[in-house]
Amino acid sequence: MIRSILCAAAAGALLAVPAGAQTPRFEPRPCQPAIEGARCGTVQVPENRDAPGRMIALNVLVLPARSATPAREAITFFGGGPGQAATEFARGVAGVFAPLRDERDLLFIDQRGTGRSGVLNCPLRDTANPQSYLDDFLPPAAVARCREALSRTADLTRYGYTELAHDVDAVRAALGYERLDLQGGSYGTRAAMVYLRNYPARVRSVVLQSGVPPEYYPPADYARDLDAALAGLAAECRAEAACAAAFPDPVGEARAVADRLDAARGVAEIVDPLSGARLRLTVSRGTFVETVRRMMYDPGQARGVPLLIHRAFEGDLRPVARASLQDRRNMERTGGLGLYLAITCGEDVPFIDLAAAAADNGRTLGGDYRVRQQAEACRGWPRYALPADYHQTFRSDVPALLTSGALDPATPPRWGEAGAAAFPNGVHLVVPQAGHGYRGMVGSACVDSLVIEFLRQGAARGLDTSCVRNVRRHPFVVEAPAESITLDHAAVARFAGTYAGTAGQRPMKMRIESLDGVLRGTVGGDRVIATPLSATTFRWEGFAPGYLLEFSEDGSTLNLRTPGDPPVALTRTP
Repeated sequence: MIRSILCAAAAGALLAVPAGAQTPRFEPRPCQPAIEGARCGTVQVPENRDAPGRMIALNVLVLPARSATPAREAITFFGGGPGQAATEFARGVAGVFAPLRDERDLLFIDQRGTGRSGVLNCPLRDTANPQSYLDDFLPPAAVARCREALSRTADLTRYGYTELAHDVDAVRAALGYERLDLQGGSYGTRAAMVYLRNYPARVRSVVLQSGVPPEYYPPADYARDLDAALAGLAAECRAEAACAAAFPDPVGEARAVADRLDAARGVAEIVDPLSGARLRLTVSRGTFVETVRRMMYDPGQARGVPLLIHRAFEGDLRPVARASLQDRRNMERTGGLGLYLAITCGEDVPFIDLAAAAADNGRTLGGDYRVRQQAEACRGWPRYALPADYHQTFRSDVPALLTSGALDPATPPRWGEAGAAAFPNGVHLVVPQAGHGYRGMVGSACVDSLVIEFLRQGAARGLDTSCVRNVRRHPFVVEAPAESITLDHAAVARFAGTYAGTAGQRPMKMRIESLDGVLRGTVGGDRVIATPLSATTFRWEGFAPGYLLEFSEDGSTLNLRTPGDPPVALTRTP
């Protein structure tokens, strides 16, 4: 399908649609970054369909089907966030869901306001001041400045999910697909459901993972759902002998830390994982709780939560400061925070009962911290009109596969259950021990294989889902990693150089530089600081415990260690 469309687009052809109207044109352009076999381009759509003027060039990436006669449906992937650009995870999806390309194109569209589709970039932090990353989750003054800057060129009332639905259908028509299979995760599930509601005849099937249905108003329930998820994590810790012995009461310790930080901020001294500078940072209750909540999204990080809480309980806030700084820098780096604010300030926060959220103070670990932060950030943000039934549950006979993580602190299984009730031809899977995602868990390939099978057959009935019961997290981390030591310049500088080897089946090269008593490694353009734990062992700063560099005494070889994986052996090159 995509091969013929690209040729037609390059020749300036237009495809006809009913009533004589013309579809938008697909204009090819190089992929950035390049992905083998991918075809990229843009589709121009009006920012305001009611009063055409400014145009947005939607960034589109297609991984074409391998078949000479592909299906006339494409599988379309929606980013989450909101603010995640779909094309940014195309490479990973291409690997996991490669079998789907036997018959179908894989389609990625950067939602307007993300990626290369006119990103609404909203820098909220002072990059020269690392403390700014640990202060307010959404700094009000920075949000106001961002709103004013974006409003000079963009109509911020035109970036909701209804507009996205119309954009996606414009791309569908431009590329000539009859129907779409929809796959969304987190806020991407709402995007998929809004498209389905607006274009039901254009949808073959839907996959909804960690659902955010229109009737849910994040972050209204974050505090309550964090309490439930943390209680579940603590119960699982008690079921593992080593974890139970090391951390008998994670929930009680978390509350004690929060109460202490309510009285006075804590202090943590760490090494900046970007610059290598020594930092003295303060940690508030809100930052501590939000760090725990965010770590529980990912099963790999969640296994270190009881340890992080216990270290904080004993007065050591360095793990909290490291995790929070890394997480918020990542949020800022991905861009799209302007779209996050446009959607949440237009579709969620105005409908939250602020008084009810305030009543959570003292009853939940998080209280109304996130609700207050977002309500203040949304003050003055332009709102847009929503359809009268936008927040109401709707029914669809389209085949659906829904997945939820049993310990998800953001979109717990009850939202998957609500979604399943709306899809009589749907199946809801609850992945044990999973959080907001399930990747990296033992047996997680089972879930991916079920998604592939579902999308191939376009039906949920008959799926053998028994393997989901065997998915599990890796054991909890119970030993506190060693803290950094101080080495003189010569003891560190001897490891500088370029190291090369093979990671899996792929060649790997790492450049190591010596700074002021630390090392800086560069892989694929990313630079990360490593601090010494011993004369030959260094720890990556900003990563979870267990990410190590182990050098030979003479510095000729280097082993990279990551938790749960075999070491990667690299050799110093001339």
